[in-house]
Amino acid sequence: MKIITYIFGILLFFACSQQDSYDGRITLKNLENCKDSLTLTDINARISFVPLESRKECLIGNIQKLVLSSEYFFIWSKNVVYQFLRNGTFVRCIGNYGRGPEEYLDIYDIAVNEKQEKVFIADEQKVLDFNFAGEYCSTYQAKFWWKFEVSDEGNFLINPIIIFGNEPNKLIVRDMKGDTLAMFNNAIRFEPKNISMWPQLKSLSRLENMFIFHQQFCDTIFTLNPVDRSLTYRYSFDFGDFKITEQTLNEGGEAHNKVISVTGITEDLKYIYVDIRNRGKQLRYVIEKHTGKCHLPCFKIPELQYNFWPKWQYHDNILIDYISASYLAERNDSLSKTNIDSRLKKLDENSNPVLIIVETHN
Repeated sequence: MKIITYIFGILLFFACSQQDSYDGRITLKNLENCKDSLTLTDINARISFVPLESRKECLIGNIQKLVLSSEYFFIWSKNVVYQFLRNGTFVRCIGNYGRGPEEYLDIYDIAVNEKQEKVFIADEQKVLDFNFAGEYCSTYQAKFWWKFEVSDEGNFLINPIIIFGNEPNKLIVRDMKGDTLAMFNNAIRFEPKNISMWPQLKSLSRLENMFIFHQQFCDTIFTLNPVDRSLTYRYSFDFGDFKITEQTLNEGGEAHNKVISVTGITEDLKYIYVDIRNRGKQLRYVIEKHTGKCHLPCFKIPELQYNFWPKWQYHDNILIDYISASYLAERNDSLSKTNIDSRLKKLDENSNPVLIIVETHN
């Protein structure tokens, strides 16, 4: 019995030592060495397809942002916010384009508070608030928030755009009365020779009850606690000699084609799905959270002849992508010979996109 206890103790020691040796610093200096592939089967994925209803009043193109709730999809596309049921049935458009007090001119971002059943649409000067029935509720003055989310408590989590190099804050928490509850200083300062927009797919996303925050130009990912409004280190990337420097930001323009940077982060409980701009090329990698091990995603869905990639997430295990109907229509002859969902075979090039929902069981 003593021998068994002793052996167990040794195994436990080594297990803890291996876990503690990973400090959250993900080394991606030599991306060419990342060759281990990861498939949808490896992440225990259950795949489903949702063809969005195609009607004259709800024809959409590229999807800028998709937010999922327990009942609905809210989709921002072409300066319109569409509401669909989870089965793809069109419900309504949220808000109206125009110059009126309850209208917007250009959409900069949208957010959803599922707990309060509210949809928020931000344009350059204000944020409009609608309920899930599509009814206008209120307006909040807000100048060019760029990216934002809304917490269950009803507070705005704002990521201001950084293009001039002298912006004071990287993240602001503000209540709906306009009072500032927390501000986090922007430590990235530079003097650009020319104003240029760097690629950034998204900066804020929710995982369980926390928000994942990635500041543009930064190799560090943070966790924002919306209750106590604290911002803590989550993990970071080591790009070695190819990291973004102050000199890179000062030069702007083609300089970002000489460095490696993070442009988007999506997570479930076990993996980090990261979009990387590697010296001008957009690449994708999957990182194991507990080890920092890097994988090449091999998320091909054979019946669609399409490589899935999670653009959005819901809760801690639902990943979302979409595929255009025209892509499927072009491959209709070959798709007809597969066991693909019969609804997808009926789509043509004028149909709405098909949402791909991957539920992981990690």
